[in-house]
Amino acid sequence: MVIFTNSWKIWLAGAAFSLVLFAIIYFAVIQPANDQADEAIDRGFQQTDQALEQAQQQINESQTGGGGGGAGGGETANQEIDEAQQLAQCLAEAGADVDAVQECQADFGP
Repeated sequence: MVIFTNSWKIWLAGAAFSLVLFAIIYFAVIQPANDQADEAIDRGFQQTDQALEQAQQQINESQTGGGGGGAGGGETANQEIDEAQQLAQCLAEAGADVDAVQECQADFGP
């Protein structure tokens, strides 16, 4: 709504009301949604890092012969690396979409 007036008091009151309304909407709706998206993205990256570290550890164990079970350990490690790469790609494509990030975590998370 636009009000044309020559009174500076009415203009000032309207500007103050608009600022207060924006602050309420920002702190009640926008900021919590941004925080939730940031947390989901952080959890996704932590899961990706964890999966990559586990895969690298299994590769190292299979190369040194430490309980990897020969070729089977390498296959498991390669599979985990593939899953971690798929998770990383899914998270990159999801961006800040919270629902998409949660789907990535459900599909490819450990």
